[in-house]
Amino acid sequence: MKIVLLSLVLFFSNQVLVLAQEQQDSNISIFSVQDVNVQLGFITGGNTRLSLEEFKLFAPKSELLNNELWEKSDRRGLMVSVKGLFSMQMGIHFGDKQKMKYKSNPFLRLGFTYYSGMSFAGDFELKERHSSDTLQSGQTGQQILIDSITNSTLRCRYRLQQLRLDASLIFRTNPAARWSLYTGIGMTGGLSIKASTDIDYTRSSSTEIIYSDGTSNSHHTYDERYESEVFINENTSAFSVYLPMGIDFRMGRKKEFWKRLHLFYEIRPGIDFIKIPELGNFSNGSFQNGFGLKVSWN
Repeated sequence: MKIVLLSLVLFFSNQVLVLAQEQQDSNISIFSVQDVNVQLGFITGGNTRLSLEEFKLFAPKSELLNNELWEKSDRRGLMVSVKGLFSMQMGIHFGDKQKMKYKSNPFLRLGFTYYSGMSFAGDFELKERHSSDTLQSGQTGQQILIDSITNSTLRCRYRLQQLRLDASLIFRTNPAARWSLYTGIGMTGGLSIKASTDIDYTRSSSTEIIYSDGTSNSHHTYDERYESEVFINENTSAFSVYLPMGIDFRMGRKKEFWKRLHLFYEIRPGIDFIKIPELGNFSNGSFQNGFGLKVSWN
């Protein structure tokens, strides 16, 4: 995976240098690459909780999922998809009609974004209680019940690593100012490079002592068990539309080196569409947060 990302970064950088050289060979071309940016952040989605039967479609050969034990289980928690991201894009500016200068608005950002994290989840719990003994105090006559309790948990996660082409048309306020705001419209599209389902099973036992006055006391017996399974799934395809909104800070006013460096923060509310071979088509709202560094030579 690291080799793939490194190769993409090197290819991307080489294309930027080629385009910059073409710009130097002519006074004004139709377009010009004038900045490169990298961004780190995360993206969240809607409710991603799946049923036990749906997870069986991801892992039909799972011994843990196909255990009849879980037919009586309770599903817990509202879960939200969370994925980390890394993005690298170049800013392409277009020449005016007279081909005398490049326009500051609008400009095109073009590159790729890599996503990695949980897309679907499901946690299932089962609590079994068995009365193991009944005692009676010889001094007070109080009755004491001793119950044996077994807690079982099944934790299911469907995870994706995706690489998408990322393009957006950006409009911004005065680019020469120290601070500037921008917005626009964008889209992504691509395929997963890895899809997998992780299943973890845990079991623990305890003893609960119940007194006739209603009070109780629990003791963990340390009878624990853990099992896990991992299944590789088919690759998915995905597409999204979003509204980029951000704030840009130029790090210097006078020195040329610092004037070229920008820090920015960007949010992207949008809609994500994904096609999963095992389940079908899904769509949900998404919200992206990211901090980035931009190098500009305009």
